[in-house]
Amino acid sequence: VDAAVPQVERALRVLDGAVLLLCGVGGVQSQSITVDRQMRRYNVPRVVFVNKLDRVGANPWKVIQQAREKLKLNAGAVQASGWQGSRCSKSLLCRRCAASSL
Repeated sequence: VDAAVPQVERALRVLDGAVLLLCGVGGVQSQSITVDRQMRRYNVPRVVFVNKLDRVGANPWKVIQQAREKLKLNAGAVQASGWQGSRCSKSLLCRRCAASSL
């Protein structure tokens, strides 16, 4: 049993909302499933954020599919990463691209 579970549950009781972080490489992991289950128990609305998309092997589409299948979330991309390898794909919200185009 994870020692952090009681602390997470105490925090979830008072939250109005939360951000569930998922790794862009590792995807939905066992701890993610546990925390999502706790969020459901306390009816905490959440937004999922896929982190570490700049790492080799990152695949946001795989993580979104895992969120749908493993967490039963109605997940979809709001913005995919603006980076493709070491080149920027000119994403609308990419600050580095916006600054370089001025």
